[in-house]
Amino acid sequence: MQLLAPGVGPEVVVGHGLRFATRSLRARSWALVLAIVVVLAPIVAPRTAQPASRYALTVAIVDHRTIDLGRYEGLLGIDHAIYRGHLRSDKGPGQPLLGVPLYAIARALGAPAVKPKMAVRGDLSLWWLTVTTATIPFARLH
Repeated sequence: MQLLAPGVGPEVVVGHGLRFATRSLRARSWALVLAIVVVLAPIVAPRTAQPASRYALTVAIVDHRTIDLGRYEGLLGIDHAIYRGHLRSDKGPGQPLLGVPLYAIARALGAPAVKPKMAVRGDLSLWWLTVTTATIPFARLH
């Protein structure tokens, strides 16, 4: 059952009220995105096993042009895989690949190289990758 004539959308029938409601909803949606980023982005979480595996893959791709994580065994903890005798990430490649250009930009702007025995807390390169590949995309899911 069709209530409207063909080619006539609800905004024609309702008028400016629907457009205003859509605009208001969009503004509230963007306010929510901003709130999520403002609340979550400043958190510099300690490195744990899951993000370390993704982080090490991104770093290995940018700094050494490889997916072998042997150089970063000290960063990995328990989240890794061994394939044909080589250390690999056991995570999906999406987030690490998304982080490649972002980490490369950070390195070009002077971020220090990741060392195999870095401190677990206060790693701003890991923070940068987390914000740009997880926090902001999460906020944009609105």
